[in-house]
Amino acid sequence: MSKKTIAINLLVLLILDVVLGMVYSASLKPDPKRAMIESTEKAFRTWDSAFHHGLRPNFDGRAYWDGFYRMTTDNLAFKNRPGKRTELTKHGPRTVWLGDSFTEGVGIEYDQTFVGLFDKAYPEREMVNLGVVSYSPKLYKQKLRYFHRRGLEYDDLILCLDISDIQDELVYGGREQLVDTRKRPLYKTIQWLRSHSLIFRALQWVASKRDTYKRIVGREFKSSEERDKWTDNDKVFEEWGRMGLESATANMDTVVTMQRSLGRRMALVVYPWPNHIRNSSFRNRQTEHWSAFCARHGIAFVNLFDAFERECRRIGNEKVLSEYFIEKDVHWTKAGHAFIYRSLDSALRQNLPGTDGRPFLP
Repeated sequence: MSKKTIAINLLVLLILDVVLGMVYSASLKPDPKRAMIESTEKAFRTWDSAFHHGLRPNFDGRAYWDGFYRMTTDNLAFKNRPGKRTELTKHGPRTVWLGDSFTEGVGIEYDQTFVGLFDKAYPEREMVNLGVVSYSPKLYKQKLRYFHRRGLEYDDLILCLDISDIQDELVYGGREQLVDTRKRPLYKTIQWLRSHSLIFRALQWVASKRDTYKRIVGREFKSSEERDKWTDNDKVFEEWGRMGLESATANMDTVVTMQRSLGRRMALVVYPWPNHIRNSSFRNRQTEHWSAFCARHGIAFVNLFDAFERECRRIGNEKVLSEYFIEKDVHWTKAGHAFIYRSLDSALRQNLPGTDGRPFLP
């Protein structure tokens, strides 16, 4: 067979692969909720070279999660009440809240998130919400470092550490210099091949069955149904949970050191996902590890697994799930945020370890 014939056959094969790949992609049923979320988020979410991603400043518009809701940010790009301006210099007591999508309050308008409820209940104390979806200890460290350099003043830091943070640590990797991979040619090429090449999809499927691929790549693409398994499942913990927890712990060590060097108090908050409620798993790696971490560093630890356990005893696990969590989701409803507010309000009024006899809230 001549080289010309081989070249023609390869060209025909490539054209056929692209055509079939495009047909296959078009036949896949899109997730309408995900499509709506992504289309509205383009207006207020943005890449950030200092801490990977954040919100756009002074945004006031519609967002979508389990329905449309009003999304508002202030001049420093923090989720806040409409028209609020946040100064770097504080003019009274100020508490900074930091976390991921639970702390940002996806699907919920600011005033009805647990941070917004604290804002309303304590008008004499300014509440500043630095939380954004898909943050993890690495990004907590980076964002705090960035705003420390800008001169953001505050008295206390309440850091809400989510179950998914452990896997997200692996997604962001060990590099201190964050990179927007979406702008890299290799990323764009892979995305194009996923959408247009049937052969590429087949090769990726075969590779995904190999243990090495699962360890190195697969951990980044596990569904939300798997992201919480590291807390109770030994196999998942050894597969990727241990590595993520070690990374999270190292970055949290730095966060604690930063707060202490600035003379600022800190509390660490943990809370369950729906599967923990279903399985009554209120004692697990998340609670045990971070309780020991806080004891070692002498900082306050707020374990909301206990609050959920008490609530399950009071009204039942299924009612807690139906009332406090969005259906087919891991995030909180308005009632869930109200419960988190009440539980945290009660805890932060106490003389917790690391508070020097002064509660976080009066």
